[in-house]
Amino acid sequence: MRATIQRQIIMDTLARLHQHATAEEVYQAIHAQHPTISKATVYRNLQAFAQQGDLVSLQIEGDATRYDHRLALHYHFVCKQCDAIFDVDITPVEHINQNVQEQYGFEVDTHEIVFRGICPACAANQNKHSNT
Repeated sequence: MRATIQRQIIMDTLARLHQHATAEEVYQAIHAQHPTISKATVYRNLQAFAQQGDLVSLQIEGDATRYDHRLALHYHFVCKQCDAIFDVDITPVEHINQNVQEQYGFEVDTHEIVFRGICPACAANQNKHSNT
């Protein structure tokens, strides 16, 4: 993929935004400063970056595709109340790909683990409201 100013703006914007931004969030942030960059350009380039391994594409059930600029293997937590997505920085499960491959014969490239529940902020908010 050829480096262009538009592609650099897209990557810089994604890094500047909170992690796990949707293509629409990236587009809205770019459009404010660069109105000539089209929505199609943003969407197309985010998909291309993900396909070539420059971004991680997160497909969370019931949500728009989100993009993560952290490439190292890590897991995610989705809050079922506020829908926020957080990085979970625990040591990845060792040899899980190899174990699945050996046990089932699948050719495993990668895996994703997503934890679901309530984040600390929502839990604190719930506790505050239940104590009143």
